[in-house]
Amino acid sequence: MIIKNKDTKIRLQQAAIRLLSLLMVTLIIVIINLFSQKINVKIDLTRNNLFTISPKTIDILQQLEQPIDIYVLEEVGKETQLVKEILDTYKKKTKQLTITYVDPILNPMFASQYVKENETVSMGSIIVSKDERYDVIQVYDLYDMRYDNNKAVSLEAYAIEDQITNAIIRVTSEALPTIRVITGHQESALPSALSDGLTKNGYSVTSGTLLDEAYDPQKDLLVFVAPQKDFMEEELRRMHQFMDDGGSTLFLMEFTSKDQPNIEKLLRRFGIELIRGIVFDPDKTYMYPGRPNFLMPKIEESQLTKGIIQEQVPVMLPLCLGIKESSIIPQHITLIPLLTTSKDSYVKQNLTSKVFEKETGDITGSVYLAMSSQEDFYTRNGKTTSRLTVIGSSYLLDSSLVPLDAVANVPFLLQNIHWMSHQAERHYIQHKQPEKYTLILTEKEVMLYAILFIIVIPLFVVGIGIKIWLRRRYL
Repeated sequence: MIIKNKDTKIRLQQAAIRLLSLLMVTLIIVIINLFSQKINVKIDLTRNNLFTISPKTIDILQQLEQPIDIYVLEEVGKETQLVKEILDTYKKKTKQLTITYVDPILNPMFASQYVKENETVSMGSIIVSKDERYDVIQVYDLYDMRYDNNKAVSLEAYAIEDQITNAIIRVTSEALPTIRVITGHQESALPSALSDGLTKNGYSVTSGTLLDEAYDPQKDLLVFVAPQKDFMEEELRRMHQFMDDGGSTLFLMEFTSKDQPNIEKLLRRFGIELIRGIVFDPDKTYMYPGRPNFLMPKIEESQLTKGIIQEQVPVMLPLCLGIKESSIIPQHITLIPLLTTSKDSYVKQNLTSKVFEKETGDITGSVYLAMSSQEDFYTRNGKTTSRLTVIGSSYLLDSSLVPLDAVANVPFLLQNIHWMSHQAERHYIQHKQPEKYTLILTEKEVMLYAILFIIVIPLFVVGIGIKIWLRRRYL
């Protein structure tokens, strides 16, 4: 009897200790939850930092001096969690943002004040507004989607931060220039990847000729895509006048056997000369595997390339011309090298050659593949700045040659255009890949895992349960 009472006392003590331990653990969890809610600490544990904004965005937010309104068009209770979390992070970095969720079902006329004629704003879109200026981010611009041959769609990346940050910049910056794609010299069409990128970044894109229209250097930016014919004398005169007045021009070049002395004369004014021939680079770190004429050059550090370098994404240029500095560079010219080959590269001027290897007569040594130039001069009216960028390949946005999803070719061009538009504060922000985990198993591994999870583990759990039941049965 004494032994039984003693055992009962021990069991009661053990039960009391377990109960006390449980209460202590529960109390600790409650305290931690209350503390975390009070300080609102969140840690982004996603592999690609989906919920974390970049230092570039933080700098832009902290420099805001005037209030900005952001309206998210989503149904109440059905907000996209990723968008909400990212916007909450924006809100924490500045006091100038006001974020409002508007239900288009309850407020069907709200978005009409932010759309142009014959346009619509979809559910899930975001409107960024400052005073009378606004920018509409359509929901489909927040995501990079891929469509396969069967018209099946898949999510490739999230562009949420890139779109929202650049929308903030657009409504707080000066008006953007119109992109004028020049024709009349047997140019190629503007690649759709660049055209789409420009449109998403708020630029208007039109085409025209040098002779039929007069362009405003303060409102227009000229783009030449692989001109095959040379400028006429009057066209050259107009180009010089355009640049004299502070204009900006982008050349995407392509090899041609035709002489282009007037185009080359314009480029020499800015300290740039073309090397007629295709550049090869045998250095494996500077080329696409097995293709020494598909170049992956060194990205030189500059204001134009800072964002690309930080994202550590390569640029690829197939079938590229070489570029070099002119022998005489005026003092008012500032050259900005952008892309460079290795010291082992060479330029083949004999394009009838059927070998990739270096031959006698090839030009050897490191060359530039892309270069920008800024011309500054002073008049009675003050300082005038004109800008010009030359890229040695017009194929850099050809999706049949370049895996555009894996390289930074589009951001590289957009960053150049931002710079030439005097929008240097605008940045490309790397789109973030969704969390994807693929487990590849052999047939044998599938069978082993099936036995483990369907038979072994359930039997183990049942066995433990039976053992506990048998022990307690005699207590």
